Amino acid sequence: MPAIFGRHQQNARTLFFLNLLWGWTIIGWFYALHLALKLSPADKEVAASHQLWRHRNNLIS
Repeated sequence: MPAIFGRHQQNARTLFFLNLLWGWTIIGWFYALHLALKLSPADKEVAASHQLWRHRNNLIS
């Protein structure tokens, strides 16, 4: 499941092999899931700009 969630991440291949080799352990599976759901720096910038845009619109209203 982590490999499916993270298939669009930059580290998708690493995530796939991590899940394949260590996914049978609970710790390895949760670490792979964490990597799959973690936001990339570019995604963080987009989220911050949307939050700033919403904040500005709330001040105007």
